[in-house]
Amino acid sequence: MIVGGGEWRTDDSAALQSEASIWALDARKKGSAWTKLERSLPASVAFGVSIALEKGALWVGGSASSASSGDASPDGQPRADRRTFFVGTNDDPGAWSAGPSLPEGRAFACGARLGTRVYVACGRNETGLVTQSLFVLDLADPERRWAAGASLPGVARANAIAGSRNGFFYVVGGEDASGTALKDCWRFDGSSWTQIASLPVGRSAAPSPLLTVHGQLLLYGGDPDGSTGKAGASTQLDGLAPDANTWIAWPELSKHRGPDPDRRPDLGSMPPLYAPVVTLDRFQVIVGGEIDGGAVTSKVALFVAGDEDSSRALLMFGVLLVLAVLPTILALVYAFRVHARRSARTNP
Repeated sequence: MIVGGGEWRTDDSAALQSEASIWALDARKKGSAWTKLERSLPASVAFGVSIALEKGALWVGGSASSASSGDASPDGQPRADRRTFFVGTNDDPGAWSAGPSLPEGRAFACGARLGTRVYVACGRNETGLVTQSLFVLDLADPERRWAAGASLPGVARANAIAGSRNGFFYVVGGEDASGTALKDCWRFDGSSWTQIASLPVGRSAAPSPLLTVHGQLLLYGGDPDGSTGKAGASTQLDGLAPDANTWIAWPELSKHRGPDPDRRPDLGSMPPLYAPVVTLDRFQVIVGGEIDGGAVTSKVALFVAGDEDSSRALLMFGVLLVLAVLPTILALVYAFRVHARRSARTNP
């Protein structure tokens, strides 16, 4: 597992800054720890789209400083970047190579992989405007060029949450140009968009792509009022039913500020914002992210993927049921036969 770019705090007192660092964790080794690699990305970027691949990851766009993006803008403000990077794709976690550039810069977009295709939707462009765009990259195409797909029919948005399931690409919520969190949700079949069930309340900047649990896409946390308010991350779990006609409320997660909420807010267990979700074997991993007050967290959360484990759990339940019930049935049959024999002897 690898993590690159983003915003980091080097120590408790340091200010947030965009970095190009690459961190790696070998989850196959028990007790392994995160390691900061010697090599780093060629640019300091944050708020891009992180796509997990079969080997390594693809980093798409993001918000880069004028110095790292080559932008000569005198204000020095971060700009939506066009660049993409393949990281760790040759079994070397620190190795990176330039990917195909986006048709135009994107930051605060959302994206997910569906088979060999990578979808990146909406976000802010190089002038800061929110968009309805869709860019598609076919990883199986030797030329590997981004193509423009059908634009999202709904409101232009940033900080939406992406997902993929059963041949569909999903865009959930987000926030509009005024920073208000949105409820509407959309599904893309490769050629056209269909509006599906809306969220109970608006949600933006939740961990993305959506979790997949028990056959449902699961929305975890997110900001319920967008950048217009300061409500902080939600603790609600909502699952999209397989028919996409309703969102089903799961039990709300506990929320606490940790042992030292003022100096070390990253020690709490609040749901993060702007966090990537990585599928690792049968687990789904939420790495870092932003919590209350704009602080970033170093916590890593694990979710069981669900489908495989549900089947295993059902199988184990069946085995235990057989092991528990079968001896009882045999004992009853034996007792009945013994009773029948005794009755036959006493009543000739």
